[in-house]
Amino acid sequence: MGSKRHYKREEVAQIIALKDAGLETKDIVNQTGISERTVRRWVARHREEGGPDVPFTKPRPGRPKKTNERSNNIIKRTIEKYPRSTARKIKQDNPDVFGEVSVRTVARRIQDLGYKRYRPIKKPILSKRNRAKRLAFAKKYITYTDEDWMKVFWSDESNFTVVDGRSGSLYRHRGSDPLDPRYTQGTVKFPGWLMFWGGFTGYGKSELVRVSRQSGECVNAASYLELLCDYLPDAMEKTQANLFQQDGATSHTAKCVTNWLKDCCVNFINDWPGQSPDLNPIENLWNSMKRRLQGKNVDSYDKLEREVRSAWNSIPLEECRNLALSMKTRLQEVIKKKGGHTKY
Repeated sequence: MGSKRHYKREEVAQIIALKDAGLETKDIVNQTGISERTVRRWVARHREEGGPDVPFTKPRPGRPKKTNERSNNIIKRTIEKYPRSTARKIKQDNPDVFGEVSVRTVARRIQDLGYKRYRPIKKPILSKRNRAKRLAFAKKYITYTDEDWMKVFWSDESNFTVVDGRSGSLYRHRGSDPLDPRYTQGTVKFPGWLMFWGGFTGYGKSELVRVSRQSGECVNAASYLELLCDYLPDAMEKTQANLFQQDGATSHTAKCVTNWLKDCCVNFINDWPGQSPDLNPIENLWNSMKRRLQGKNVDSYDKLEREVRSAWNSIPLEECRNLALSMKTRLQEVIKKKGGHTKY
């Protein structure tokens, strides 16, 4: 169990002063960063002891810390500038400050300063041009109403991989053969996958179309145009769509595809910004489907297609509606981040 923190007299005085000023406990917590339990404890102690004096804890005995305010400031400056720094790297780069301090102590001090190690969130690389186009797109469409977004047909393709979904640990008797097929999990060097196309609006989903006739087959302009001719008109009518969205993939923006959309009088978004999967709600729909497939043993193409279609059909209308209505917030966040990444 870790030792209790030593609170300075000034910190306790601040708590008492804020309480005397009429602030609620939660407001004091937000302003000072001290836990609610500690705030209540100091306020209660002040009331018990009475008088104008501020209660405080006596300095703890024991060996003084090997780090000081200067070393803490070096740690903070380094991490703020280089978030991928490590305790070992900080120690090596500052031998005059951390020469007698262990790497473990530096790591503890990093935690004491409020920093925690996280895996970086993976996002597409955005150039200045990408950011400018994202910002321009957001400003152009920010005036759309919820009803406008409900009638946009969000479309895209997605790959689903053939995998042995059995995961986690298993039981086997001590001394049994670990290579028994019951106790192994199959892997392949190049797992096969199938591609599907689909779309949705706030009023429903289209039919899910298997794009690839065999594993690994990709979409080109000709096959994509054939797909749109066969499925898009019915899909937009079924979902009450009046505006078609597709990303900037080469097969999507081919001249033959664009001409067909114009000839068929299909209204479509022609200024979709690149590197912007966070602006396309169907990406969230694909991720939702893949979460539904986790843990399922889809070790053949037939099983994979069956499970993918089942996952697509199980998506409720409410989820489609919420994703369509999230566009306003997405655009607001893009504007706030000046074309940068959003949380979506």
